[in-house]
Amino acid sequence: MGMGFSDLDEADEPVSSAGVRQFGDYQLLEEVGRGGMGVVYRARQISLNRIVAVKMLLARPFAVPELEERLHLEAEAAAGLNHPNIVTVYVFGKCDDQFYFSMEYVEGRSLAQLTRHHSLAPTQAAQYLKTVAEAVHHAHEHGILHRDLKPSNILIDLHDQVKVTDFGLASGWERTRS
Repeated sequence: MGMGFSDLDEADEPVSSAGVRQFGDYQLLEEVGRGGMGVVYRARQISLNRIVAVKMLLARPFAVPELEERLHLEAEAAAGLNHPNIVTVYVFGKCDDQFYFSMEYVEGRSLAQLTRHHSLAPTQAAQYLKTVAEAVHHAHEHGILHRDLKPSNILIDLHDQVKVTDFGLASGWERTRS
């Protein structure tokens, strides 16, 4: 699941109240991704006046503690990684009985979107692969196995920088938490 992509420049973007939903310290501006477990919004963090991505569990008729724990483990696993090519996690919390976490918003496209209609040049593909491998190696050095690495979880920002995201199926973190 992508972590927030649009063609808008956040610095020039006026925020209107139409379609904006208040969620704690965040204004949810638009849905930018959805997966089996969660939904991601491009949001404005009000207290710091910055654009972030907010991931929360999909609405369910009953609370599912296992999914809440999985969301927490995803946030915790990613938050423990400090690497320029891994999306930064800022906050894990609960608002209106809804668990969520906020993270760096990456404006651009996923590798899946980028390659949907044409292949990458071999040198560009090799550079992306090298960068992803270095980020994943960093995660491995910290005991985290991503387990869902795929083109839609590799983001390419507007400056052609790679960011690995979506550690929702990460393993290994549970052992290091105790």
